[in-house]
Amino acid sequence: MNRLRLIKTSYTALSALMLAACANDELTDGPVQDLPEGAYPLQISSVTMSAESTAQPWDANAPQTRVSENTNGNSSEWNEGDEITVQLSGTMADNTSYTAEGKYTVGSDKTSLSSVSGKELYWHSTSEGTVTAWYCNPAAASDNTVNLSDQSNGLAYVLFTTPQKVQYGATDTKLAFAHKLAKIRVKFTGGSYGINKVEVSTYTSCKINPADGTLTNLGSEGYIPMCKTTYNDGVYWEANVVPGGYEINKVRLNGNKECTITKSVTPVEAAKYYTMKISVTGGAYYPDELPEITDDGEYTISGTGTKTITINGGSPKITLKDINITTDESCIHIQNGSPIITLEGTNKLKLPENFISYKKPLLWLAGESANVTIQGDGELEIDATVGGSWNNPAIGSTIYGKCGNITILGSTIKAYASSTAGIGSGMFGSCGNITIKNATVDVKGNPAIGASRMSSFDDQTNSCGNILIENTNLTANFFEQARTPGVDIGCGGSNSGGTISCGTITISHTAKTRAEILEGIKGGNPLIGKGKNTTKGTSSCGLITITGSDGTQTYSGDTGVTNN
Repeated sequence: MNRLRLIKTSYTALSALMLAACANDELTDGPVQDLPEGAYPLQISSVTMSAESTAQPWDANAPQTRVSENTNGNSSEWNEGDEITVQLSGTMADNTSYTAEGKYTVGSDKTSLSSVSGKELYWHSTSEGTVTAWYCNPAAASDNTVNLSDQSNGLAYVLFTTPQKVQYGATDTKLAFAHKLAKIRVKFTGGSYGINKVEVSTYTSCKINPADGTLTNLGSEGYIPMCKTTYNDGVYWEANVVPGGYEINKVRLNGNKECTITKSVTPVEAAKYYTMKISVTGGAYYPDELPEITDDGEYTISGTGTKTITINGGSPKITLKDINITTDESCIHIQNGSPIITLEGTNKLKLPENFISYKKPLLWLAGESANVTIQGDGELEIDATVGGSWNNPAIGSTIYGKCGNITILGSTIKAYASSTAGIGSGMFGSCGNITIKNATVDVKGNPAIGASRMSSFDDQTNSCGNILIENTNLTANFFEQARTPGVDIGCGGSNSGGTISCGTITISHTAKTRAEILEGIKGGNPLIGKGKNTTKGTSSCGLITITGSDGTQTYSGDTGVTNN
């Protein structure tokens, strides 16, 4: 075995430590005899980790010696080059005592040991000896102090064996290592936005007594930078500390923000870990750290990322705060559910530069049960015009896909697509109702808002529900390089045998005339309604109603609203 598994005994076995005497039989008989210096080495044949402990095994920040651990933090193994200090003490023939130390390193097979050149350990007499061993990381100083003051890049720890008597000439001596430090874990709930450094206030150094392995705290308390570690159940910040009857009740974030700890931790026992859970009010996740959202919880997301934010169920309240996500997949993927997204600051979703194959909408609603409401005083910019983005909108359903309702309330939205809808359905797809109120919207596509144009295939359909736009500063532009003719708002044209449809379109503004409302709608023919079909395709649009401060006018969906 070369694995450390964790149960209650708190020990790490160093097995098969063989003290080969290389002595003649007569040296082991009769009274104690002194041995020639450097003649009879203490040889260790193998080393393993097989004891069990409730504590976690620990990495350490030192290049010369580092035990590695698994992804759960509940097992570890020796690595080649790990250095162990072994101490041998005994009695000389004149009844005076001696103590000697040596160093041993783990071999490439992770079980064999060899002495370090120039640091060999020898028997000094044939008397019974006492053997102890320890393993410190960072390595102990010459006065046996261990520095715990910075664990940001790896955890410090101390392992020690219980002293035991060994007969001269013994061939099989087993040593058991015990963890001498306790582990403090900090886990944040509610988000971790902007947390790039976590420190715990405790003693920053200790001293080990080679005689019995006891640790003594040195100096005063200080803040120890903790190590960020990801396990299967999430992100933790960890540090290993000297156990004792003192409280740990101070945690500092980013070097200057102290957390209020409602329940302190007292690391009484070595070889145990103690978890502090801290709720971060108003905190946020980095985009790449956010787990899949499946509930009705509240989440804040901020920062830069390259991974998809996934919502799969519930009606979560999600705040986007100055996010910047760049990916060749969707930036936000709503598989199911009805999230409410609140915008703060400037938020950007975009494709990589020189991207040539647009796979999904950047804000993708992936089914009829996937809805979204976007609100808040912030801004959301979605640029899907890079490369071959011909079949998917900036916000809506994918090609051949369906989506639920899209609602925008009081935000600033910039949504740019190429030859498909800026907001609405993808090619051969469908979209529910689109509602925009009290917002500022700048959108481009074919159409800018509604059901995407169609081409190439017969017997396909594309549709959009009702479109309602109220008291919104609207700029809607038909994508000028589109392959098929289309409109700004409504349903695009078809140059295939497919069928495209759009429900009713209602646009109103209490502070603008009808003409002023239409000033921001440009490029399409007609501006609002259904696009023209170049071959045998068909399209239809419901009643169009424009209401301004100067009254209301309705238009047939068949003729639409033109710029004449």
